[in-house]
Amino acid sequence: MPEHVDFGVCGCWGCVQESAGEKALMQEIVVSPGQQLKRAKTWRLRDRLLSWSPEILQVEGHGPRVGMQKPLLLELQEQIRPSGEVGAGGGGGVEPGLPVAADALSLMQDIEREMNERIWLLPNTEERPEKLGERIGWWVDALTDHPDLIDECYKVLGSWVRSIEELFDPPTVVRLRRVCPACHSSHVVEEANGEKVQNRALVATIRRKPASEKSTAPAVVIDCKVCGATWSGGSIHELEQDTREQG
Repeated sequence: MPEHVDFGVCGCWGCVQESAGEKALMQEIVVSPGQQLKRAKTWRLRDRLLSWSPEILQVEGHGPRVGMQKPLLLELQEQIRPSGEVGAGGGGGVEPGLPVAADALSLMQDIEREMNERIWLLPNTEERPEKLGERIGWWVDALTDHPDLIDECYKVLGSWVRSIEELFDPPTVVRLRRVCPACHSSHVVEEANGEKVQNRALVATIRRKPASEKSTAPAVVIDCKVCGATWSGGSIHELEQDTREQG
């Protein structure tokens, strides 16, 4: 047996193999800096969905004040709470509630269905929680030991956050009188209320950024409804230059 092999305290070959297996496992779950950043962003998305967070409120006559922002999932649940439902505070009181919002109900059902489909792909499914919020938290917690789930979790939670935010604060949509430089289309045929209508192909979507972000300037994305080409950030200026003569 080679003299340079370190068997550790026990000195048996089995311990050496076990130690090697542990090292291999540790190497398998090493996460790249890029994935670590994406995982941290996923944690923030989870918190936006499930946790109360401080926010700066502008109170007329008093200036800025610190308030608490509701979790997005709670806001969505409150939108679909039937009138007359017993309040969460207990005590037997009955709150007037809100009428069921069809869009909010549909979105909640989509989120629940998507989470239910993914819960079976996670490890230790026999221990899965029953409530939606707990399942989301459980999924995000699994990222520590299963970094292969980071990309999908980040994408899905991000889509839920955007969908809920846009439900309460819809983006501004502007049809542009320009020809798409990628596919040279100016119009697209779409369906609205069961009828075929012709609309401009290039569409600018303007979303208000949350106050928690350093820059609250609106986020603008321009996309072509024909070919799917997309412009954002600095590329919007290039698009403007390419299509300036068309206005």
